[in-house]
Amino acid sequence: MESESLKIFLCHASEDKPEVRKLYLRLKEAGFEPWLDAMNLLGGEEWRLAIPKAVREAGIVLVCMSQRSTTKEGYLQKEIKFALDVADEKPEGRTFIIPVRLTRCDIPERLRTWQCVDLFEEDGYERLLLALVSSSVGSSLVAPPTPQLIQKKICMLGSFGVGKTTLVGRFVQGIFLAKYLTTVGVKIDKKQIKIHDQDVLLMLWDLAGEDSHSQVQLSYLRGASGYLLVCDGTWSESLATARSIQQRVVGSVGEVPFVLVVNKSDLMDNWEINAAELEKLQAEGWKVKMTSAKTGEGVEDVFQMLTEEIVRPPSHR
Repeated sequence: MESESLKIFLCHASEDKPEVRKLYLRLKEAGFEPWLDAMNLLGGEEWRLAIPKAVREAGIVLVCMSQRSTTKEGYLQKEIKFALDVADEKPEGRTFIIPVRLTRCDIPERLRTWQCVDLFEEDGYERLLLALVSSSVGSSLVAPPTPQLIQKKICMLGSFGVGKTTLVGRFVQGIFLAKYLTTVGVKIDKKQIKIHDQDVLLMLWDLAGEDSHSQVQLSYLRGASGYLLVCDGTWSESLATARSIQQRVVGSVGEVPFVLVVNKSDLMDNWEINAAELEKLQAEGWKVKMTSAKTGEGVEDVFQMLTEEIVRPPSHR
């Protein structure tokens, strides 16, 4: 199931534009559709008409604030007022405005109705992503969970370059992304599948890969129901990294259902990971699946395998 990206209007003061531009790029990388005047307005376009139109078309408005901007008079206050007017037209309980503090500052009285996100905190961006994903569920973009539809968050973990993003691309879009794409931070996709007559909406969090300079940010696993631990069959070191990540996941969030995905089965003649290593892991209780993002072999199966494990009662695992 393909769905439209969540449109996000970035309300801000000109003084905060450098920080808001960085946020724009991170949100775009994560798979959302942010709108920022400096990035989206075309030459000759009348901004006094374009900005209200963008607010009305947005699924979420992020009101970005700092010490410099909260007391400032001018068009920022008009944007906030217009966003509040649009919010009044939304159904009761629907999230439309999220106040975002770029620095420590007082929140204007008229925005205190909504819980703010402090982007300057260590886990601020992760909390913002969680808020945005939660807001998209129940909107026109994603149907709300029901007894017939449950939602599960799955994270993609592993070294850089093992094929996490291409696996997601093959699973969600049915295509192979031949060009290597480096994930910066996290990218979020979604797909609905059926497990034993149960519809399941999978929220797929593709986390930036791990290397000798940076580790996977395990805080992104908050709320995850399971994860795919991806390694590259042609690169033995990626399996060692996968084992290290798994141990840290257990230490951070406890035992969570996962499957070891050994990618690039189309290149088995070049494999450095041997069958004995995988059999040893299976003997330790690991679920192991070989895949090829290039040919599609095993890709649907591994997501089905993990989802079946997730929806199965813990007593039956």
